[in-house]
Amino acid sequence: MAKPNTNAVSKGEPRIYSFLNDFVFKWIFGQEKNSKFTICLLNALLHLERGRKIREVTILNPFNEKEFKDEKLSVVDVKVQDHQGRIYIVELQVLRDRSFVQRSIYYLAKVYSRQLKAGQHYRNLQPVTAISILGFNLFKRSDRIQEIFNFTNQEGTLKLDKTLELHYLDLTRFNKDKPRSCRTRFEKWLHVLKFGHLYGRMETELDDELKAEEGVSDMVSEFKKINADAEKRQLMEAREKNRDALKIIKNDSFTRGQKSGHKKGKIEGITEVALKMHAAGLSIEEISDLTGFTPVELQKLFSCS
Repeated sequence: MAKPNTNAVSKGEPRIYSFLNDFVFKWIFGQEKNSKFTICLLNALLHLERGRKIREVTILNPFNEKEFKDEKLSVVDVKVQDHQGRIYIVELQVLRDRSFVQRSIYYLAKVYSRQLKAGQHYRNLQPVTAISILGFNLFKRSDRIQEIFNFTNQEGTLKLDKTLELHYLDLTRFNKDKPRSCRTRFEKWLHVLKFGHLYGRMETELDDELKAEEGVSDMVSEFKKINADAEKRQLMEAREKNRDALKIIKNDSFTRGQKSGHKKGKIEGITEVALKMHAAGLSIEEISDLTGFTPVELQKLFSCS
């Protein structure tokens, strides 16, 4: 059995794109034909057992390859509804975002409120759970991999069930060196999400512990196929390049702001960054959030450029 190589890829060997690549994530978890993978992922990350397990899901924003090619770089999400009507949002956010908590709460509330049409009763509202898979440390004061937030009273003795829930999963805190025999189902899925590139080559096999986990083996087989597809690899590469460019822009914006204070140099620097973001296809709302310019100021800037 070929074991995964944890060393750097040798020269001449094609890169294996991980599950944290936007295209891979949407392809694997955002299609009806792959809904069994989405079900297994949700059951593992939400720690659902026995009668609480999700059995069926409907993908509310199904993956469309043509639309994906034209889509600007943004937070990647998969929205599904289970057999009981409950709604789940699974988001992938690899780049650090200083306003991510506010953004995730806003998005969750928007999905919850948009369930009702005119004239429908509030009792028709279904609970919505958001799961954010993060490639950065969001909560400095926490040492947990998973932080869960919901509505409770101040004493923590009462909970408003069947409303809203937020799960933040910090992959930077997951240790791949933990003995495999000690891994829970939750930890096995985190391992595959974070280190799936180690199993992406056709000749590499999963270890017995991962093979025994429901859904993992078939999912990795699908993962290998798309990594071996030349056309799909072009899309994966394009998304990686866009992500790298956005990371540079974000860092540039932050550094200029830290060093320049309120001086003229800061304004000129962030103006340049805003123009780069606009050329890269980011929305005015996203550029406003990253630069501090108002949407009106940005519209004037872009109309003059």
